[in-house]
Amino acid sequence: MNTADFEVSQTYSIKLKDWTAPTGEVVPGEVKVRKILPPISAQNRPVGASDLEVQEWSKMLRVWNADRGAAHLIHPDSIASATES
Repeated sequence: MNTADFEVSQTYSIKLKDWTAPTGEVVPGEVKVRKILPPISAQNRPVGASDLEVQEWSKMLRVWNADRGAAHLIHPDSIASATES
């Protein structure tokens, strides 16, 4: 999926892809419900983040995790599917 597939301020059920741990074990992807936030930019970057970090992080989805009360990033390549909830 691409960041363009998501609309800021909307909430999605995001199915993450299965992944392989360093031990070789396949870890099944989980479904996460997340609200899409505006991408990281020079105006909202974390304190101490370099311009290069902002450039790389802006390629990812910035989402709100209501369970933890915190924002985090999800790389679009790790998403198997998503539906608006």
